[in-house]
Amino acid sequence: MPANVVNRKTIREKIAQVIDTRFGSTWDVFSYKTPKFNGKARNIVVSSAGSQRSIMGADADNPDTGFRFRVFVFVRYSDDLNSWTAQNSEDEMDGAEQDLTDALTDNYELASYWNKLTIEGMSDPDNVIDEGGQVFRREIIMVRTDIYT
Repeated sequence: MPANVVNRKTIREKIAQVIDTRFGSTWDVFSYKTPKFNGKARNIVVSSAGSQRSIMGADADNPDTGFRFRVFVFVRYSDDLNSWTAQNSEDEMDGAEQDLTDALTDNYELASYWNKLTIEGMSDPDNVIDEGGQVFRREIIMVRTDIYT
């Protein structure tokens, strides 16, 4: 029988859908890396970060699969015209990290997509960066899904 392994794109898009469902309309969620946002001050990007396919046992054409994803949280640093301060940005980033953790934890197991979804290691908030002419804070959260056959 020919192999028909799970497509990483399907899982990446499902993770983005889970996140989008949790976050309100003030956020844009992208299931791919984008060079520009749609004008919102709050954005989340889900990006593929690697695969592991373990071919073991009698069913070699259907391996166990592990996928890693980077979830990028971008929050505009400041916006004087809209009274948005650096403190607002930091507070929003902290809230987003909690909401994102809740959304992923609530979907630890999603039967038709994965057997286990976990956050790997420490998140990585970093310095203010420029994305498409706008200054944003960014935090990177590593996520892993495991699919057992």
